[in-house]
Amino acid sequence: MKCHYDILEVARDAKVDDIKKARDRLAKKFHPDKALQSGDASLVQEYTVTFRLIQQAYEVLSDAHERAWYDSHRDQILSSKTAVQEDIDIYAYFNSSAYSGFGDDPKGFFATYEKVFAKIGDVDRRKAEEAGEDYDVPIFGLSTSSYEDVVHPFYAFWQSYSTKRAFFHLDKWDLRTADNRRISRAMEKENKKVRDTAKKDWNESVRELVNFVRKRDPRVKAHRKILEERAEENRRKVVENQQEQLKKRQAMMTSHVVHHSAELEKQYRDLEKSLKKDGRGNETEESGEGEDEVDGEEEEEMEEEDDDDPLYCVGCDKRFKSFPAMRNHVQSKQHKKNMEMLRSELEEDIVHLDEALNNVDLNETGEEDSLEIAEEITERTPKTEERSSGKEDSVVDQEEQKGSKATKVRFETAPEVYTIPQPEEGDVLPAEAEPLVEVEEYVSRNKSKKEKKTKQTQKKVQELGTKCGVCRQAFPTRNKLFDHIKSTGHALLKEH
Repeated sequence: MKCHYDILEVARDAKVDDIKKARDRLAKKFHPDKALQSGDASLVQEYTVTFRLIQQAYEVLSDAHERAWYDSHRDQILSSKTAVQEDIDIYAYFNSSAYSGFGDDPKGFFATYEKVFAKIGDVDRRKAEEAGEDYDVPIFGLSTSSYEDVVHPFYAFWQSYSTKRAFFHLDKWDLRTADNRRISRAMEKENKKVRDTAKKDWNESVRELVNFVRKRDPRVKAHRKILEERAEENRRKVVENQQEQLKKRQAMMTSHVVHHSAELEKQYRDLEKSLKKDGRGNETEESGEGEDEVDGEEEEEMEEEDDDDPLYCVGCDKRFKSFPAMRNHVQSKQHKKNMEMLRSELEEDIVHLDEALNNVDLNETGEEDSLEIAEEITERTPKTEERSSGKEDSVVDQEEQKGSKATKVRFETAPEVYTIPQPEEGDVLPAEAEPLVEVEEYVSRNKSKKEKKTKQTQKKVQELGTKCGVCRQAFPTRNKLFDHIKSTGHALLKEH
């Protein structure tokens, strides 16, 4: 038997790359196809054997595990005999020259290793029977044997092989020659150490031979290929299933988005209709207030043009070009903040108006029983500009009017100022004369519903103090108005 390193013509410390280059060079030189061109049958056979030895040497030396084991047992393998002896020299079968082809013929792969493992199993079976134990050894089988029934059980048994042999024939000392018990124990200890070492080496050698055979077994290669195909098929099915699930989720998300968008559009259309409907109702209510409020109605209609626009935000004083833009704005933090500020301001205005009505001082002890209401309101900047930088409270300073005694009423916000002066001493005011009313128009840069409600409330305050609710006739004092109501019966039910 020839050494693998000598076959590849490399040193024993050669690297894997050097071994591969040597294999490629020799494989080209001794390839059987080159011998076929010569027509010499003996040369073809020689090239075939040499090419197989080159492949065998490369397979062993390119595998780190097999190469390490080969290096440690190289001398035993090279000095072994090819025939199976009583002591079962297995090192001769770590070479492809031990068999000829992978057929079922007597010199083929399966017949050769069937004999080797059968011989090893027979020796272990005899030792187990001597100890009263049962010992069954699976067969190696043929090229057509089933993997599940024959091949797999065989390799499962031999890959965990542990011999039943005791290796007493390797004892170094004969205990019968010991002079005393102490020497006998020392001899037995040394003999046991030799037997244990031999048993360990034997088990490792058999298991290494099993790995050597399994690596080259065509049945194992075919089964490995089947497993790879199954794994590839399973992987393909998993990928297809993932893609199908992804498509379903994408379809569900698309359907949800379309449905959600349609719902939002429907909600905004309903909101638009509701706003328009509310606008028409407000116009109907305001149309019957009287001829003296025509100018105020025209101004309010201009304000409601913006209020009826569903794309106009009253709280932020902005108009948007599309419903999606309006939708995004309504959900913004700034819009919610502005609306909350507007709501708070309206509530404060209502509270101050109620306090103003409750604080009206009726002077009933004077000769003329006159009532003078002086309302002085400081103009304020539009609230929409204040909301962007923060809420600021307006302060109205209370002052005394020159030459008049008046009760001051402070409002948080008011677009107009009405002043009813008290007659000076010596002035004569006819009973049917209209009171002097000075009106200052407050021109605001931003029209809002809050200002509109405040203006209407101011008008109601004025009417309550100077006009009859039935005939709309104005009087200079509240006492005059009460006398008129008693004489004409123009009393009205009090609204709650």
